[in-house]
Amino acid sequence: MTSRHYLMYPKISAKSIIMVKQETINNINNPKMISNNTSNNLARLVYDKGLATKLNKHYKTKYEQRIDYLVGANNELMRELEQWERVGKRLERATEKDSKDETI
Repeated sequence: MTSRHYLMYPKISAKSIIMVKQETINNINNPKMISNNTSNNLARLVYDKGLATKLNKHYKTKYEQRIDYLVGANNELMRELEQWERVGKRLERATEKDSKDETI
């Protein structure tokens, strides 16, 4: 590392590193801390599971509503297209009839 990088990071003394190492060793050797960590992990897992369930339910309902709306719009467009196709066929028959009448 160049000397510039030292300016970016705070200076950490050897004493503070030793204190953190000692605290970690004490936590590992202390059964209460291990139990507390397990409880915290379990609580975190339960919270994450609940949050995931809530989000899944929210997005499921949100996208189900969108899908229902889009299917309805698509059906409406299909009915309109079929109606215009019937109108087009009637116009074709009318023009064919007029053309036959003109030739006679």
